[in-house]
Amino acid sequence: MTGLTEATGAASIRNDERGSRRRDPDGRLQVVELADGRVLASRRWPGTGVPLVALHGLFDCSLGWKHVAAATGRPCVAFDLPGFGRSGMPAENRFASYAQDILCALEILRVGSFSLIGHSLGGAVAAQLSEQARELTLNMTLLAPAGFGPVPLAELLEGNTLGRLTRLGVPLALSNPLSAAGIYMAVVSHGHLPERQLLGRVIRRAFSAAPGAIAANQAIVAAARDPDGFAHRPVRYNGPVSVLWGASDVLMPLSHAARVCEALPQTRLTVWEGMGHHPQRERPEQLNNYLAATTHTPARTVSAAA
Repeated sequence: MTGLTEATGAASIRNDERGSRRRDPDGRLQVVELADGRVLASRRWPGTGVPLVALHGLFDCSLGWKHVAAATGRPCVAFDLPGFGRSGMPAENRFASYAQDILCALEILRVGSFSLIGHSLGGAVAAQLSEQARELTLNMTLLAPAGFGPVPLAELLEGNTLGRLTRLGVPLALSNPLSAAGIYMAVVSHGHLPERQLLGRVIRRAFSAAPGAIAANQAIVAAARDPDGFAHRPVRYNGPVSVLWGASDVLMPLSHAARVCEALPQTRLTVWEGMGHHPQRERPEQLNNYLAATTHTPARTVSAAA
């Protein structure tokens, strides 16, 4: 990887050894400092073989992948995207900037070749990362990815006076257990209650996570409008691609799947009837089986993530 020497040289890694064993479901917390002083957090679960690199969706964090990590014997590295969890804000509200931060962190953490997984917001970042790390990305699995067209809710939150008022009210709504659960069930999970730990994270971080969520929303809107965005051009990645969508997803329109297949013509698209936007919660066992198949690759590279 070129152009990363400065970032690596200026970086440091802080470990939380309490999660160093596989039996700790929350994994081992690691925080790297990038060259410009911003920090990026990740959680790592040990294992054997080629690692999984996982990127979460809006209002989630690296802990959202702990059940996926528990279901595989492979190493897993899940990041708190910039502006979420314990990571600092992005340098720029563009998905290419998010991906560059992840790429720098992967080098600092000495992760070699990997299978890449991205959900929603993380799917857009994963697509960008696949371009920036084509030789390292052995395969890519996208779960209802953002970045391939306009998202009505994102456009609403970004525009006019009503959007500004809505943005101000979202943290207050998410800080209340009843309204937070209701929003999740109506918009994200097709009626499924949120996992207690996820709901707790959303409530605790309702106000602190607002700047990161606003930045991510701006990135989603910008990607749809950018003439050089994936909504308007191919993704420069030629490896295997699998895409999963819920037929009842009201947050990320299923119609975007056609654009994903145009931008990545090697895509194998799977649509699950009756599912909304959050397969990790709605279909966890089915998702684990799906990911085991889509991320399968010969263990030709064993990362230091193990």
